[in-house]
Amino acid sequence: MNFNKKYLRKPQKMTTIEDLEPIGEEQLESKIKLAYRNKYSYHGYSLHDQVKSVVIKDHSVLRWNERVGPKLEKNEIELLFNQLIKVPYRVTKLTKEIAVIDDDIIFIYRIENNELIVMTIYGRLSLKPSLQDINKLKTYNYHHYDRLNLSIPEHILNEQTVPPIPKKLFHFRGRYNFYRIEVFNSIEGEMVFLSVFLNSQQRKKHIDMSQPTQAKLSKKILYILWSRLGYEDFVLQHFQYHYPENYEAYSIEIKAEQVLLEQRGLSEVSEKELYPTTHCK
Repeated sequence: MNFNKKYLRKPQKMTTIEDLEPIGEEQLESKIKLAYRNKYSYHGYSLHDQVKSVVIKDHSVLRWNERVGPKLEKNEIELLFNQLIKVPYRVTKLTKEIAVIDDDIIFIYRIENNELIVMTIYGRLSLKPSLQDINKLKTYNYHHYDRLNLSIPEHILNEQTVPPIPKKLFHFRGRYNFYRIEVFNSIEGEMVFLSVFLNSQQRKKHIDMSQPTQAKLSKKILYILWSRLGYEDFVLQHFQYHYPENYEAYSIEIKAEQVLLEQRGLSEVSEKELYPTTHCK
């Protein structure tokens, strides 16, 4: 029996990206969680469907290394922006010239021929909360605001984390919500984050594969975890806990199928399928 096709739901028009390149060395799991939490409640419109590439001005490199951190070369910053722009809602537009990365890093841009040009970078909201006043930013010409002292001490810059780049990305639109699943490599192992977007609000969740009884996941999310990421044990345990009636029907079908195969002298149903280690306490 094909469990994922019968009991789970394949998202329609799902986009998959698997050619992204993380910047720098693998990070600790705790660092990724810290960098990836949703610090601020507002966010704008995603730029991923308006831009094909990103160009970083030399001036923006200086500002990154003075205000954002950690220090990077121009090619690294340009690669970072070009990766992030492919991920829906990682780079969002706040105004016609102000955008933000992960609701944290504020920068000024313009778009020419589907190319996003980063003119300057103001800094991190997490380090300069005053940048959260978007109305004030709108009133300043960016050349004027750029002259303000927004520099950060070097020891604090060195403590910052580069916005994490997923090694795999899946996104699709449901009836009401937009869903994004990102898979990251950390020093401790693979991490999966789910983001759900509705009415310009987002909810982020780390899907902990060691906790199958965590909050209920939809059958479309479980489909991706099963068929694209190979987390079959987790999906079966989660399915048993949150969809007990469906799981009971699945178990009955598997047992009936096994009896039929045994009658024919076959044993094509695996022990894992017949007796999965899914007895959640």
